[in-house]
Parts: sequence; structure tokens; C-alpha cells
Amino acid sequence: MQNRPAPEAVSEPLADWQSKRRPSDVPRARKCLCCHTQFESQWSGERICKRCQSATAWKQGWGAP
Repeated sequence: MQNRPAPEAVSEPLADWQSKRRPSDVPRARKCLCCHTQFESQWSGERICKRCQSATAWKQGWGAP
């Protein structure tokens, strides 16, 4: 069993974390993979807009609405 540091010792201020982001991982306009509308994604892996994520089908794991 490994000893892990206490959570408070691991946490970093948000500003420190944001300064360590990769250049490609910045907020920018992207096209939603479901409805194809432009939206402001907060990171490079966010490809589904909030409207589509709030759909019942998405919440139940059915994929695209």
C-alpha cells in the first residue's frame, strides 16, 4: 500500500493549474459533434455543447440526441 499525501498538500490554486495548461488546451470556439453549432468549449476535449449535454438522451447515456 502506498502512502499518499493529504488532499490539502496536493491541491493547487486554480491560477497555478491554468498556467500549466497546454497551449492547445485553451477555451475556444468549437463545433458541437451532435448539433454542429458553434459553442465556447472550456478545454480541448469538450466537444459537446451544453444544450446537447442537457438533453435527456445524453444524460441517460444514449449518445447524440
